[in-house]
Amino acid sequence: MEVVSFNAKYLQAMVLQDAQKMTHFAAFDEEYCNQLIEAGPAYTVLQNGNPIMCAGLAEMWSGRFAAWAWLSEDAGRSMIQLTRIVDDYLNTRPYRRIEAYVDNQFSAGHRWAKILRFEYEGLMRGFGTQGQDMAMYSRIQ
Repeated sequence: MEVVSFNAKYLQAMVLQDAQKMTHFAAFDEEYCNQLIEAGPAYTVLQNGNPIMCAGLAEMWSGRFAAWAWLSEDAGRSMIQLTRIVDDYLNTRPYRRIEAYVDNQFSAGHRWAKILRFEYEGLMRGFGTQGQDMAMYSRIQ
């Protein structure tokens, strides 16, 4: 696996995992991708040259970040390695608080947040892009 800087072409090339297909924006256009880059550090994980995860941190204000991640339908076989990459990265970041939002119906997303040492904070009703309920998790340093 190779970790490279985020670029719109990687996100646009991915076929998302089923749980994210229905919640993503209409298109990962250049404007959206540039917003991700400007919001904070963003990276892509490549496996055999193909993107399997794009992820990053959007700085809300000093010390507070919102984590985001888009995973390909092929990421499942590599989740142990991806989890190590993400956890190692989060351990090197200077932060006070990182938030993660998980579709309340996506049990694998809840598991991943907990494995990454995020703690459940509560339900945000109607918060998702399609009006779905989302769970809020946080990781405090």
